[in-house]
Amino acid sequence: MKCAAYIRTASKRHVNFNLEDQTEEIKAFISKYNWELDTIYSDIGSGIHKNKSLQAMFEDCKESKFDIIVTADLSRVSRSTELSNELIDLFTMGKVHIVTTDNKINTFRDDISKLIIHSTLCASEFERMGRIIKIGKKSSNKQTLLE
Repeated sequence: MKCAAYIRTASKRHVNFNLEDQTEEIKAFISKYNWELDTIYSDIGSGIHKNKSLQAMFEDCKESKFDIIVTADLSRVSRSTELSNELIDLFTMGKVHIVTTDNKINTFRDDISKLIIHSTLCASEFERMGRIIKIGKKSSNKQTLLE
């Protein structure tokens, strides 16, 4: 089976360490199942609009370029409700299976409800953290103006 790997790090400071670790973990996982690694999609930075490789992977998935998306954990790909829904749609249309190296998500053995629940939770947490960061930045800016 052909696999696409998706790796992401939020910080440019952690590029080498974090992306290399994710890549090695995914390669070992794929090797364990005798699958074939077709493409590694990689993004650096936070925010859903910075995930250009993730969008490219979704587009390639629609064209059936691979059978499985492998990622270290679902939070790498479920960054918003929109992305979560797109991932779920790709699975329900029979375009791809989704597997995480921690085995929390494995659409070969689990029904879609587990993918939906975990994707929704990841997206919700990401969106919550985004709001907290915005509030923190506003507070920091106000403090700077007062000094």
